Amino acid sequence: QQKIVVFKPFMVKKDGFLYAGSGLVQSCGADEHFYTTPVLNCLFNCQYCYLQGMYPGAALVLFVNSLDFFEAIRQSLKTRGHIYLSASYHTDLLALEKLLPLCSRWIEFARRHPALILELRSKSAGFESIAALAPADNVILAWSLSPAGVIEKYERGAPALRARFESIRSAIQAGWKVRLCFDPVLLTGDWRETYSRFFREVSAALPCASVLDATLGTLRMGSQHFKNFSRRTASPELADSLRPDSSGSSAYPEEERQEA
Repeated sequence: QQKIVVFKPFMVKKDGFLYAGSGLVQSCGADEHFYTTPVLNCLFNCQYCYLQGMYPGAALVLFVNSLDFFEAIRQSLKTRGHIYLSASYHTDLLALEKLLPLCSRWIEFARRHPALILELRSKSAGFESIAALAPADNVILAWSLSPAGVIEKYERGAPALRARFESIRSAIQAGWKVRLCFDPVLLTGDWRETYSRFFREVSAALPCASVLDATLGTLRMGSQHFKNFSRRTASPELADSLRPDSSGSSAYPEEERQEA
């Protein structure tokens, strides 16, 4: 099925170039964890994504003033000394690279600022779009992975699992730091057997000894995003399975999370 990408008029971001990471975002042990938003909204249409509850439509917004983003980061580095930055938090920069070469631009910026740790998270199979770049020691390429059945049902328009495996293997062979993100784990259907089989498949397909690390998390989102998400999602069974928790977010019940 052909996918049409719609960009709203390119915009200049006036402020808010860095946001403190919330408790819903994995900081991977970093004490100075931030995210930034060079692009708003995502090329893919994952039915469980909190972006379904954040933006009213599917159009992408590109901020054209990258230099202002970079200057804000440089100033923050002067005062904080070091920063862990997620630059692909509200979008998928690697998936957009052939249309908008922002991923490579952020990598080259990070290369010049070794006190910055840059994470670029993706579901894409597009490593070849940055394959000509030399690996940067302070850049982590992080791939979100889900079982094939979850991808087919809930990750509309996203590459198949095998295609992501190919990109991950290529990135590792090229010397990049690679993180695997098993997030969100969806506790639907026979999820125990589904994910057990999935992890065996990952172990067989990837050189896991060469992976930097991995993250794990079950489906969750902020309460306001959840209210919008539950009205808009095309997969209401996902919304029905979440409950408000003590942190003010919506997530699976604690007992289910611990079992997962």
